[in-house]
Amino acid sequence: MRKCGLPAGKWRRTGGVSICRRPTLSAQSSVILRRSGCRAQRGVHGVEGPRGCEDNRKRKRVFSQCRTVFGENFLSRSCWNPHAWGPSTALLSLRASNDVQDDKMRRMGLKPAAEVLSDSAVLSADALTARLRQVGEERYHHRHPFHLMMHEGRLNRGQLQAWALNRYYYQSVIPIKDSIILSRSEDPDFRRTWRKRVVDHDGDATHEGGIERWIRLAEATGLDRERVLRGDEVMPATRYAVDAYLSLVRNRSFLEAVASSLTELFSRDLIALRMDRLRQHYPWLSGGLDYFTARLDQAPEDARFALQWVTKNATTRPEQEMAIAALRAKCDILWAQLDALYFAYVQPGWPPPGAFRIQGS
Repeated sequence: MRKCGLPAGKWRRTGGVSICRRPTLSAQSSVILRRSGCRAQRGVHGVEGPRGCEDNRKRKRVFSQCRTVFGENFLSRSCWNPHAWGPSTALLSLRASNDVQDDKMRRMGLKPAAEVLSDSAVLSADALTARLRQVGEERYHHRHPFHLMMHEGRLNRGQLQAWALNRYYYQSVIPIKDSIILSRSEDPDFRRTWRKRVVDHDGDATHEGGIERWIRLAEATGLDRERVLRGDEVMPATRYAVDAYLSLVRNRSFLEAVASSLTELFSRDLIALRMDRLRQHYPWLSGGLDYFTARLDQAPEDARFALQWVTKNATTRPEQEMAIAALRAKCDILWAQLDALYFAYVQPGWPPPGAFRIQGS
């Protein structure tokens, strides 16, 4: 039995399909559903799932008609729940909404955005690379106020501890992210190259990895190793941002998953600047900078392979725009983590309940 997002006891099973007990469908919407071949049940807000209406085109028409009746809020008021019937139903609802808008544009003599994009010329590899680098210049977190304060020596020890502790949660997830991408590839050459990333962070029998090096950096700030590993003082916003990254590489297209890693195109310059400024302003951290030293070589190598793969495999203009959007989303995820740190530990300085507290604050 599949749930549809309601509290326990508020749904039931009919004809092998879960349906939702909510306010009744209006007579008008019931007529729409019956005419389309879907089964509507009195006293139930919803229909018996996609099985009652197998034809995709017919389902799209149902969504369009119901949105016309109920307005743009139809999806939030109905039982067309993406968690109940899987991503295909959510996709159908989104496409149906887009179809209505596209029809309006065509009646006005305009082309829908998707058609304009499809008609656009495919970018050359150099042009695509330039677009990707432009995203980094505009959105990479090297411009964030928290990083600017760090590089100017204006963070105190407690603020650096908060940064190291929360960033550890992100670092610990990187090999999981790379393992997800690895598992999605059907190309053995790609897998052989990509698995190096997992070893770089997890380490192996002969070499320590980036996660262990980051723990040493956190210890250099004055944090206990066990405190960092527990992770129970990580801010909720950090968890949400990092988990969103895992969701991106797991649920988006494989091209988008790989393209999201291209923030490494910009990381070497930031790492070099950070090492110089940390040694200058926070000399007591000098013994914990091995993580950054290793990434000076690892990140450019990883970025070259990912960039070459993306420019080769993004063969249409829509695919190229998807890759650019994926990189933009990854930059937003990194920026959001720093937003949370700034709000909690700089201005206004309101860490959430249960999160790390600066000693004496």
